[in-house]
Formats: sequence, structure tokens, C-alpha cells
Amino acid sequence: MHANDSIYDTHELSLKDDDADMMADFHETISSLDNRSRRPWYARREVFYFGGFLGLVLLITAIAVPSSKAAQAKRDGNDGPVVFVPELPANVVQTNKQEFGNTLLSYYNTYGLNGDSKMLEVGTPQQLALEWVAGSRNYALLERAQKVQRYALGVFYYSTFSQSNSQIIKNNGEGDIPGWTSSINWISSITECDWEGVTCSEDGSSVVGILLREHSLTGTLPLEMAFLQSLTTLDLTTNSVYVDGDANVTPFTHLGNLETLLMEDNYVVCTSGIPPSISALTSLSKLTMSYNILQGPMDGSIFSNLSKLTHLEIESNFLSGDVPSSIAQLPNLIYLYLRRNLLTIDLPTLLSSGSLPSIFALWLDSNTIEGSIPTSIGSNHPDLASLSITNATLSGPIPTEIGLLSGLRRVWLYENSLSGQVPSELSNLPDLEVLELYENNLSGSMPSTVCDRIQSAAYDFKALTADCQEVSCSCCTECY
Repeated sequence: MHANDSIYDTHELSLKDDDADMMADFHETISSLDNRSRRPWYARREVFYFGGFLGLVLLITAIAVPSSKAAQAKRDGNDGPVVFVPELPANVVQTNKQEFGNTLLSYYNTYGLNGDSKMLEVGTPQQLALEWVAGSRNYALLERAQKVQRYALGVFYYSTFSQSNSQIIKNNGEGDIPGWTSSINWISSITECDWEGVTCSEDGSSVVGILLREHSLTGTLPLEMAFLQSLTTLDLTTNSVYVDGDANVTPFTHLGNLETLLMEDNYVVCTSGIPPSISALTSLSKLTMSYNILQGPMDGSIFSNLSKLTHLEIESNFLSGDVPSSIAQLPNLIYLYLRRNLLTIDLPTLLSSGSLPSIFALWLDSNTIEGSIPTSIGSNHPDLASLSITNATLSGPIPTEIGLLSGLRRVWLYENSLSGQVPSELSNLPDLEVLELYENNLSGSMPSTVCDRIQSAAYDFKALTADCQEVSCSCCTECY
């Protein structure tokens, strides 16, 4: 989808999922979020039997079922967004719109958003969502907060179903835009807790998660996301959703309870590095924005408010400048993936005492690396298990102190300018299973103890590589 999509490293397939397996106690398995919500009372089905009219009921059912299935098929398919037909008389719908419109205006004003004109403009996501909520047969049965919640979800649906944006037009022109791959139960009278990709609180009152990765969402993420104040997880990985990260107010600005934000492989565009609005997400623990259009240097002040962050993934963008010291000072950061940017990374500073105190996986490939691997690495980062610095400008020797990292299991250092010999101290790593060192300036022989360590690993993708003309290695799984 984006400019960097075709750039992959050879260890791309062993990857973050495996790193996560190594760190199962820390890894958040988003896909395992279950729908523990209780169906609100208004959506429960009641069956009434009227002795003499049973035959009539069966006849009506026989007629209605095919129609219902046809409507459901449209929601499940890719024929376009749901076209809602009001279920109430026109005068009732109008009264509901006036009443609910006033309610929404108070919400728009609370969050400093402009919504009145959009609700009145025919065909906008806001107008379509308002028509749906106000025209639904269960309107009178819904609490105010649930009406607003359904409205926000409706705006989200109509904003991202078969809608264009500037990046889609730039890349693909003005052609037809596909809809969601599926949208089961969306824009229906069924409780939103039973909609595809939606998870709710245990009592079914609040939406806490939207998980629609790889669903062909397009268009623009709406500012009405602010109305979903209980949202803790937003996973839109691998879609084509646009977000103007430079705007003063973005869809993320008011989501203070958000803990997991997964926007990898979309169109989050920002010319000032990371969208400044991310700094408002003080509950955030996991942030992925790889494969977007993030450009320029990062503002370190953004990360000063993100002390709970455990996972930061911003690979394959156009970020430049230094890595802010505030990232290195994040006390709970376990995963840091910065590969394929335009960053200048001072490695001795990034790995200095007190920096990245909880780091488990550190991937810095395809950036400009200044300095060599510091000898202090062995004592400063006891939890480091996965280290990847490839296709960079890393120089100097591999320090013997790397053997002190007792948890280190996977090391990728190929395509650099490392010199000297492969230290035998690497065999002190009891769980070492991947060591890739080819295309460097190393010399000598591969220590037999290192060979033994790799060969004894139980990992299916264990690897030991080197430039075998310069580094004698009869045990390497592959020579270059």
C-alpha cells in the first residue's frame, strides 16, 4: 500500500510473534478479547403465542425470514454501506431528530467539535448516523448515553465504508472504492455489543473495543470517536484509513482511556513526527504506527506523558533526527521497533545506564547508527532477548560483554561494518538460537562453543550465518 511496503529483511518471518512468545507474560493478545457483554433488555426476543392466530404468525414468519436474510447478506457483503429505512412514522422521526440533535450538540460543544452543520448536510456520515438512531424502532427504549454511543459508531461506519481520502486518490485515482470486507450486524437494531469487531464492558453498557484489522476500511477516521469515552482498544491494522496527524484535534485527542492503539499500515500522515495528540493518551500501553506516513523529527515531549507504554512500533516511516531521550527513559517499555526510518541513533547513548531499563526486544535496522555496541550492554539491559541492528552503519567489535545478557536469544547484526573476531562469550547465552553476522568485516573462526549452542537450540528457525570466506564456519546454517 505504501512506499516502504516492498522493503523486508530476511528475518521478517521469524519475528515479532516469536518475540511475543518469548515474552508471553507481557504480550497483549488483542485477538483474544472476548465479547463478555450482556445483551441489553431492549434487544431480548420475546415470543408470544396467541392460540387461534398461530397459523398467521407462522405465515408472517415465513415471509419475513427471507427478507431478513437478504438484508443481512447486504450487511455482510461488499455492495455498499447499509441504506437505513426509518422504522418509525416521519413525524416521530423528526421529533426524535430534534431532541437527539440537541443532545449531540451538547457533546460536540463539550469536546470543542463542529457538528451541527454536518448533521444537517444530506449524505454526510453524521446525517446518516443521526437518521439511523432517530428512526430506529428502539429509540425510546435507549438511554441517552447509548444513543450517543450508537451515533458515534454510525459515524465511524459511514466515514470508513467505501469512502475516499486524499491518499487513496493520490495512489489509486478516482475509481471505485471497495467497502468493508464484512460488517455483520452494523447499523441494525441489534445491540452494538453483538456487532462484528465490537467488544463491550461486562454489563453491556459501554463499547470498550473496536477490532477491525484487515477489513478494507477507507475514508477518514472521524472526530466523533471522542464520544466513545470507554474505548480502551482500537485496532485498525492494515486498512486505508486517513488521519491528519498534524491537526490540532485528531480522533485520538479525547480518548484518554485508550490503552491499545494499533494503526499499522494505514494513512496516518504527520509532518512533525508522531502526531502530537498522542501525548493525551496517558493510559496507552501499546502503540503501533508502522507503515504510515510519519515524517520529520520526533517531539520528545509527546512520550513524557506515556509512562505506561510497553510497546512502541513505528517502523517503515520517514522519521528523521535523533531518538528522543524521553523514549529511552520510558520505565516500562519492553518492545521498541524503529526499523526502516531515517533516524540517526547514537547507540552508546541509547544503551547507556538507566536507558531502556525494561527492554526485551530492540530493533533498529536500516537507520544511521553512530558508535559501536557499548561494553556496558551486558550489565545495563538484563532482560534483552531480541536484538536487531542490520543494514546500518554499525562499526567496531562485538564486545565480549554481550555474553552477560543471559536472556539473549536472537541476534541479527548482518550488513554492517563490524570488525574483529566473533567472541566465544556468545556461547555463555544459554538460550541463543539465532546469530546472523554476514556481510561484515569480521575475521577468524566461528567458536565451536557458539556452534554447539546454536545446534542444540530447539527453535525451528535457528540460524547461524557468516561470511565464511573471512570467518571459517563449517557449522553455519548458511554461508555468504
